[in-house]
Formats: sequence, C-alpha cells, structure tokens
Amino acid sequence: MACASPSILCATCETLSSEVKPKPGILLCAGCQKYFCFQHIVQHRQDLTSLLDNTVLNERNVLQEKISTCNEQQWSDNIKVQMEMINKWEIDTTQLIKQSAACARQRLQEIALKEGDKLHKQFAMLSSEIDELRENENYFENDINQLINKLQQLQHDIEHFSIELIIKEISHELIVVKPLTQAVSHTIAPKPLTQSVSHTAAPCYFVDLLLTSQKPKVSIDLSPEALGQMHPISDELLAFSYEGELPTLNTVSKSWTSLHGIDSVIELHWCNSLGQFLVLKYGDHSNSPYKLYQSNPYSGRAKEIWAKSANSISASFRNLKTLTCFEQHVLIVVDNKIEKWSANKSDWHTEGYSTSWSPPISLWYIEPFPHSNSSSCQIPYNLTTCDFVYSVVVPRTNNISFVYNCIDIQGNNVIGVFTSNGTCASFHLNDEQIVSNYSTQDNFLIAIDGQGMGVYSIADNFVCFYQLYPTFELFVWPNTIGISPRGMHIGSNQDYAIVAGYCQSTPTSAVECGFYIRLNTSLSSPYSISKFNIADVLHYSWSDPRIIRYMANSQTYTAQSVMSVSICWNTQQVLIGIQSLNTVLLYSLNDTHNPISTRQNGVGYMGFGKSVAWLDDTGEKAVILANTYTYSTYEWVSSAVHVYNIQSDGFSDSTQPIFVYPNSQQVLLQMMAESLIRLSCSSSGNLGILDSLSNGVGILVAPPGYYPNTNIDVYATSSIPCNRGTNRTYSGIELCSPYSSSSMNCSEDSFCPYGAVGEVLYSAFESIEQIQEYPESPENTVFDDILMQNMFAFNVNSVHCLLVSPLVWVALVMVIGLFVALFLTISEAFYPQHHSMQDNVKKIFRKIDLIGEGEVLFH
Repeated sequence: MACASPSILCATCETLSSEVKPKPGILLCAGCQKYFCFQHIVQHRQDLTSLLDNTVLNERNVLQEKISTCNEQQWSDNIKVQMEMINKWEIDTTQLIKQSAACARQRLQEIALKEGDKLHKQFAMLSSEIDELRENENYFENDINQLINKLQQLQHDIEHFSIELIIKEISHELIVVKPLTQAVSHTIAPKPLTQSVSHTAAPCYFVDLLLTSQKPKVSIDLSPEALGQMHPISDELLAFSYEGELPTLNTVSKSWTSLHGIDSVIELHWCNSLGQFLVLKYGDHSNSPYKLYQSNPYSGRAKEIWAKSANSISASFRNLKTLTCFEQHVLIVVDNKIEKWSANKSDWHTEGYSTSWSPPISLWYIEPFPHSNSSSCQIPYNLTTCDFVYSVVVPRTNNISFVYNCIDIQGNNVIGVFTSNGTCASFHLNDEQIVSNYSTQDNFLIAIDGQGMGVYSIADNFVCFYQLYPTFELFVWPNTIGISPRGMHIGSNQDYAIVAGYCQSTPTSAVECGFYIRLNTSLSSPYSISKFNIADVLHYSWSDPRIIRYMANSQTYTAQSVMSVSICWNTQQVLIGIQSLNTVLLYSLNDTHNPISTRQNGVGYMGFGKSVAWLDDTGEKAVILANTYTYSTYEWVSSAVHVYNIQSDGFSDSTQPIFVYPNSQQVLLQMMAESLIRLSCSSSGNLGILDSLSNGVGILVAPPGYYPNTNIDVYATSSIPCNRGTNRTYSGIELCSPYSSSSMNCSEDSFCPYGAVGEVLYSAFESIEQIQEYPESPENTVFDDILMQNMFAFNVNSVHCLLVSPLVWVALVMVIGLFVALFLTISEAFYPQHHSMQDNVKKIFRKIDLIGEGEVLFH
C-alpha cells in the first residue's frame, strides 16, 4: 500500500484563526517560494499588484517630478561643490609642493657649501704639497705621477659635484573623479587628499607622503650598475647609460643584458625610426666642438656624422650644442639655430635639413604708419631692465612715443616710456620706474588716456597712474576695486575706463565681471562707478561644457582667461570679449547690468572675442578677432578677423559679418603667421593686426573706388582699384561690392545685371525666334488613355506610324485570312476530289491554334 506524502499547508491559511481549517498548498510562488491554496494564490497576486502600484510607481512618479523640476542652476550648484573641493585640494597640494621645493633648495645650498669647503681644503693641501716639493727639489717621476693623478681626481670632483638629486615622479592621477557604481544607502562627500596628511610633518617628505596611496603596476629591483640615465629602447627594453656601458633590463622577463655603449658621452638619445642611438661626444681637444655619432648598441658599430659635411666643410665648424629625437625627425641645435632633419633611413644626415629656425632677436621694433621703406625703427632691447614685456601702448596724439610695462630680472613690476623727435636715431629711453612694495603681478595691464598725458595701470594688487606730462611721476594705490584684470580700455577720453576680468565670489571660486571706473589722475585712486555682472547674464544649457566653467583664484593667469575691452565714447557703447566662453557682449554705459546683445560663435570651442575694437570713432562697425581653439586643450585651429556693422545689422548670434579677413582677394600678408593674437584700430578706421610670431601689419583705409591690397611683402597695405564690376563709394578696409542697377545709376533703357562692368542698351539686343515651335503638351497623361488613342490612330503621313500602328497589322492579318478562306472555298467547290491541299492547310492552322487545335477554325 502506497504511503501518502505529508501535505504542505497554505501559507495564508496558516496565518488565519484556528477556527478556519487550513487547506493544503498546491501552488508554489516562484518569488517567495511559498505554497498557497487555489483561493489564496489569487489573493497573493492581488497583494503584489497593489504593492507595485502603491509603492514602486509612487516612488517613480516622485522621482520623475524631482528630475523634471531640477533646473540648470541646481545641476551647476552640485558640480560647483565638487569643483570647490578639487580647488581646495589643489591649493593645499601646491603649498606642500612649494614647501618641499624650498626645503630641497635649502638642503642643496647646505651640501654645496659643505662640499665646496671640502674641495677648497683639498686644493690648499695639494697646492702646499706642490710648493714644498718645488722648494726642496725633492721629487722624482713617481712623485710627479702622483701629483698629476691627484690634480685630475680633484678636477673630476669639481666638475662632477658629488650631490645626488632624486626627484620622484608624481602620478597624474593623484585625484580621481568617477561615477559611483555601487548602490549605497548614504552618500558621503569625499575628503581632499591633503586632509589625510598631517600638516605638521616635515615638508621635505611631502612626495613620500603624497605617494602613500599610489601603488606601482610593476616593481623591479635595479642592478647596482643601473645608476645612469634611463633610455627606453622599446616597450620591453630599458637601457641605462653607466660609465660607457649600457646595462639593459627586459621589463617582461626581468632579465639583464649588456649592450655596447660608448665613452665620453654628453648626450644619448634613442631614435626609433633609425633603431640606433644618436650620441653627442666631447671633441678631441678641450675647446673643440662636440661630435655626433650614430651608434648601434647591438653590434657596437659607431659612425661619426658630419666628419665632412655635405658641402665639404669640416665638421669642426659645426658647433653642435644639443639634440633630441622624435618619431620621424631629429632636431639639432647648431650654433644659433635649430635644424630639423628627416631621420627615416640610415643616411639621413646626407640629405640636408628640411627646416631651420633662428632665435628671436631682442629688440624694440617700431613701424610708423603711413609706412615707407625707410620708416622702420629698431631699438636695442637692453636699454631697459625688462626681462618679460607685458604690453605696449601708443598715444592717440601725433607725438612719437610709446609706453611699456614689464617684469625685470628681479621680479619687479616696471613701467617706462620711449620718446623721439620724429627720427629713428632720436628714440631713447626717457624714463623707467619700478612699482615698489608689490610682488610680481601675473595680471598687469596698462592703458593710455585720450590726450596722451598719462598711463593708468591696474594689477592684481595695485592701481597706478604714470604721469607723462609735464614731468614723469608715478602714483600708486592698493587695488580696492576688487577685480583681477584681464582687459582694459580708456579710448579717446581721459576721465573714465572700463576694466574686465575676474572677481572672487567666494574664497574658492571666481566669476567673470567688469567695472566702469572713474579716473582721478594723481589726486586719488580710481574708483568704481558701476559694475558689469557678466556672470549673471550668461546662461548655458546643461549639456554645454561652459556651464561648469570654474576658476578658483581670480589672480591665476592662464592664456585662455585673457579678455578684451573696447569703448566707443561717441555711441556710449562697450564691447567685452571673453574668449574662454567664445562670446562677445555689447553693453551701453547707461545700463551696465543688462547687455544690449551678445554673440557666441558655437559650442565646443573658444577664442571668439580674443581681441575686440571699434573700427573708428563713429561706432558703426565692430572688429572682432574670431580665433578658434579647442575647448579642452586650447590648441589653435584657425584665425580670422570679422567686421560687423552693428548700427545697421544689429549684433546677435545670427548676425553675419560684412567683412572677413583673410579672404579670396585679400590673402594673409606674406610675413604673417596664420595664428593671430591681437588687433587694434585707429580713430580713422585703420586696422592693425599682431600674429603669434610678433609680426605686426596694418590694413590701411583705401579711398572710394579702391581696396587694400594685402598681397605684399611689407608691413602695411597699399590701395589698388576695385575689380571690374565692383565698386565702393566710401573709404574703408572692406572689399569692393559688385555693381547693382541702382549703384550704377542705370537708365531704364539699359540692361545692368548684378556685377555688370557697363550699361547695354536694350536696343542693342536682337530678337531671336525659334525655327521650330515647341510641341504642345498632350491632353492626356495616363498611359492607358494614351495607349487607347494610339491603337486606333491611323496616320498615313508617316511610314513609321503605319508600321507601328496596331490597326495596320490587324488589317493585314485579316486580309491574309480572307485570302486563305477564299482559296479553300474555291478549292472545295471546284476540286472536291483533291483533299491533300485542304488537309495540309488544316494541319497548319491546327498548329497555330494552340488552344483548340483548330476546332474553332475548322470544325
């Protein structure tokens, strides 16, 4: 007898009162793995459905509402919190690096003094020993040999100072930003790395403390011989130059081999394209130039390069200084120039270098306009104390002078002026003064007033007025305006200025801003009249990278943070170019809070507005340097100069420039580099452009009927007549426009198309009639209708139409059929005894009649 398996009770029935008899569970829930009876399994599913609707869907709806109501500012605020944390980490880490470097410099000085005293004592003892031997005349060959060895050893110790400097590389991933991939119940803001580092620790051990969290991917113990410079030969081999040898490590097998080295090496460079080392060695004599060798470390063969150069000049005349190798090229410094050689085969050195560069000449270069061949001036740079020049300004008046601001070799902030009586020979440094009591300013701007009476300067920490007339005098005040300047302009007046830059909004963040400033000459410090809240009027979508732009310290200088400002006092309007945002803003001085309009030049790039100016004093046209740089790396892509007619066309994202330089007719001047960095305009409309190689050119105003010719090899354009069919009725730098009927004053009796070179009377045109009329359009266009019409059409005027007409062929078949029928009828009537002919015809027609085998034709 079979035993019944113990029944499993329903999970719901068991929870009920004891009065209700539990039922066996017959259905298993795949989720909770419990059994239910038929009645309660339905109830269990209903409970799950209710839980999904009332809990999960409600949570989803609440979250959807939060996402839909979360605006761009909230996204930006969340990102700024993280940005501020990164910035604080950067500041703390930079401070520790500076402390470590200062400690290392102090330690280096202590060791150098100690080693220097030691060498002085050794020299004094050796010198005393030599003098004693000479005085007593008590020396022999072995004594002289010992003295020579001691002198050589001492010379070696002096040339090779016994100080070892070990600088540990810092990983580029000291701080890592990545999305959280694990679900957590609470989110904790990460702490900056420096919070885990004790600030009381000795700064000399900063690198060790900084790298405590860094773990190398591979750690290999070096051989004691690997004490020299490391040279990667391939992805697996590392060679170390050591006393003329090349111990080489295989990083995969961690095994050592010894390759062929070379003695007396100054520099050793591995060249991948050649598969060999390029070696710079000492010459044969103490004053002879260095020698260049090409060495194969595997075979040990070394070949001297340029023992005789390609032009048969001895290699001793090539003063080699240093070199470096790239993927397919070698750069060699020879004398005072750099040579670029293509190094893709073993005899690369016999074909000559492809390019060479000479170092820039340190001088002041002056180019007056209008230009003449004898007007260029050059002034020795060393007349000033400048080590690095920030900028140069020229007065709007006709006096021949210019003012500069710079940093001298000691880091002082310097301002000075050159003047002349009109000739190059008379240029001289008239005055130069130091802005005392202030450290080196990374942001140090100057602008000259409209009368040329003085120069105003604003820097991170000070504001000053440099009086030029009647005497030279410098007045300095602290910068109480609250801006780190990036752009400044005074224009044709001497009472007001506009400054744009960055303002510190919080201790760890700075934003774009500007100030309308009242100038007070030497009476008191300039002060702010009103503020341009630039950051408040610039709004970007959450997908635009500019929404997370962030500057921690307003005084931190970067190339992309440079701005440009230009005022037109005639229209009371201001252009502010912010190249980092690819944006130019147009303001009215009557309302500095809200711009009149803005113009952007696309997303994902920067550079638009790197330099801005009004073309002349009328304020009708604005000139903007429309550079293009990559947004993330600030790499140059292109440069162009745009001219906008703001008075007639307005100024917005959709406004198109009326003139773009360079163009098909006005090419880039021959001496100009493609990368442009600065532009300036005169009161009469002349345009000056500066490129990245410090070349400056002037595009001068051309009279009506002419345009500036830029296809020249001098520093200023000349005017040439407009091309046939074009003209310009006003003076300017723009191209001539094609003629129209209105601009030509064309009469009603003449034909004047766009771009015409002259008038043509309508009477000069001859009427030409078509010899053959165009065919009329068919009445029907449906194919079936056309087919039906042509099937029953019968055109006897055309042989072709007769041949293709269906009626002709139908009639032809019918005629043939009638002839056959008539022939058979006659043969049956007159020759009934002869059936062979009729039978043959019947057979033929039975073959033709494929359906009924001739029953229809002959029944």
